[in-house]
Amino acid sequence: MKLTGSIKSLLLGSISLLIMGILAACGADPASTAGLPSSAATQAQSASQGKGVTTKFSVVAAGAAIQKCLPHARGEVAVLSDNLNDTMKFNVYSLAPKQKYTLFVTQLPNKPFGISWYQGAIFTDADGNGSVIVRGILDSKTFSVSPGGATTTFAPTNQYHLGLWFSDPEAPFKLGCEPGAKEPVVTPFNGAHKAGILALNTSNFPDAAGPLSKIKSSTLDVTEAQSQISVQGERTYSFPVSAAGSAVQNCLPHARGEAAIYSDGLNETMKFNVYGLAPKQKYTLFVTQLPNKPFGISWYQGAIFTDADGNGDVVVRGIFSAKTFSVSPGGETTTFAPTNQYHLGLWFSDPEAPFKLGCEPGAKEPVVTPFNGAHKAGILALNSGTFPDNAGPLSKVQG
Repeated sequence: MKLTGSIKSLLLGSISLLIMGILAACGADPASTAGLPSSAATQAQSASQGKGVTTKFSVVAAGAAIQKCLPHARGEVAVLSDNLNDTMKFNVYSLAPKQKYTLFVTQLPNKPFGISWYQGAIFTDADGNGSVIVRGILDSKTFSVSPGGATTTFAPTNQYHLGLWFSDPEAPFKLGCEPGAKEPVVTPFNGAHKAGILALNTSNFPDAAGPLSKIKSSTLDVTEAQSQISVQGERTYSFPVSAAGSAVQNCLPHARGEAAIYSDGLNETMKFNVYGLAPKQKYTLFVTQLPNKPFGISWYQGAIFTDADGNGDVVVRGIFSAKTFSVSPGGETTTFAPTNQYHLGLWFSDPEAPFKLGCEPGAKEPVVTPFNGAHKAGILALNSGTFPDNAGPLSKVQG
């Protein structure tokens, strides 16, 4: 474990440039998707070039009040899918200038929003334009789950919508975006849980069929996509992940992992490396509330496929810091207050793999858990269990 001082703007601009290059190479305009047909307001448009598939869709002003105070506010999204993960470029135009906005993956596009997690942040320029690039699971497999814990319990639940909030409650109030309000409306949608109102959302899609539900994996090799994403720069924080219990230690005695997190002041990029796992296997990475059972509130963050030596890696981008959290202000599934998720867990995606390796002593059949896109994964392989339950490694990162 290595802490290299206070976190400042460390990630080189080459990350954004190289990810934009990936999007451009596979059919997405990295600067704008303004040329989308008008039907894109209500549809996700997919374009393929080679093995990559890019899906593009619009986001819209979140209601009449926003349309009136920011009449040209809009956003456009391009998602490049590879065979394991997704890279999203989220562009916004004509918002309030020089303001921070927070991006959430949500269950519903409007109140009560349902289960939602903090995915990224944008700071607009003098024209009110800006963008953020995030990477993880941003497709039809996007979901969260809470098998148990003190906060809440809920079954695997998809989050297919996106919402962008004013981070400063004063900004929309001063712009007149809250007609009739005598003071700024405060919502929990930023790292301090004191954000403003919703600015943009995907309410141009049905509640039960948000745009992420339209995105499917492609045949683009994850290595081909990921090799173009630079993670060069000063390391802000690195920490180990270890075998998840004695059974995994016995069946995979050299299993281990390491995560390195870099920050650009708004978002984080995480490189997650694994070593000594079962070879030629898919593993699923989750951000979790607890490192061990019952795991608490958790969401599907990424996937790894190991090589012939059982080694592999994934690069993901979002909020991986002391501000990492999820919330559910209401909805049919569950309601819970802002809750931090500071741990990481890596699961066998195939339940048969650990069973055949003898990682489940005494079991007569494979143990099945909900920790993959089909909700039929194997057991936990690696976790951040060397950190306290209430102070996982992400809590150490000051983004």
